[in-house]
Amino acid sequence: MRAVELLQNRRKDFETLVIAQDSVSYGQRLPKDDGWGKRALKALDLDQTRLHLHGLKPRDEYLKVLQASTAHVYFTEPFVTSWSLLEAMAAGCLVIGSNTAPVREKVDDMATGILVDMDDRDEVAEMIEWVFNNPLEAAEIRAQAREFVLEHFDARKVFAKKAEYLRALVALD
Repeated sequence: MRAVELLQNRRKDFETLVIAQDSVSYGQRLPKDDGWGKRALKALDLDQTRLHLHGLKPRDEYLKVLQASTAHVYFTEPFVTSWSLLEAMAAGCLVIGSNTAPVREKVDDMATGILVDMDDRDEVAEMIEWVFNNPLEAAEIRAQAREFVLEHFDARKVFAKKAEYLRALVALD
C-alpha cells in the first residue's frame, strides 16, 4: 500500500483494486476490529476514490479481474505459495512478487514475472510503473508465465502423473 501511495501521487490514471480479507492467515492475530488494511488506510495518504477494496469474490469473477488487471502484486513471507500465484500466472496476469524463496520457485525474474523486495516501496512502485510503461515486454512476460503454468501445473498433466505414481505404489505390494 506504500507503493500505491507513491503511484497515486505520480499518476492520476492509477487505480488499485484489492481483493482480500483484512485478516491474518499466518502469525499472531490482530485485535478485534483491527487489520492491516485498516492500519494502512490510517497511516497513508491514499486517494480512496482510486482505491477499490473488495472482499473475496467467486472464482469466475476473480478470474475476470485477473484477466483485466495490469499486474497482480503477490507478497508472502517464507511460507508456501498460495494457489492465487499460479492462478494469476495462468490467467495471463503479470505477477509482481516478493523476492522470497517460495515465490522464486515459480517466478523467474523478468521471464515469468517480476521479483521485488516487498519492503522497498520505491522498487515496488517502480516495477508496477514499468509494467504500465512497457506493454510489449510485459505481454511477453505474461505469455511466458502462462506457458510455464500450463507446462508444469496443468491439471490434466498433474493428475495423470499422480495416477501413474499411485499405480506404481500399488504395484509394489
